[in-house]
Amino acid sequence: VCSVYNCFVDLHVNDALALPAADSPTLYVADQRISSDGTVLSGRTVDYFAGESVELKQGFEVKKNAVFLADIAPCVSQQFFTSAQADLLIESLKEDGINLDRESLKILEDN
Repeated sequence: VCSVYNCFVDLHVNDALALPAADSPTLYVADQRISSDGTVLSGRTVDYFAGESVELKQGFEVKKNAVFLADIAPCVSQQFFTSAQADLLIESLKEDGINLDRESLKILEDN
């Protein structure tokens, strides 16, 4: 079974969510909007995907040697029973001009 993270309608990410690097999420997704005044710490890779907007508020910062990506993309919140079903969704999104892959969707393989 492949799992894709659940989607929030709106999400605000701040430094209160900044856990030690090994414990901190790398992907934040929202059905409509993400806002943030948080900090992407050095050595981290963090992605924000929202269906309508990503707002980087005063105080938002990406530290040296960190990687940050924000993009407008649909939030996919569902479970697949086979890898082929997940690939079918990715191909369908590609036909609509939305280029996401297993890595950016954080699709996890469960045995």
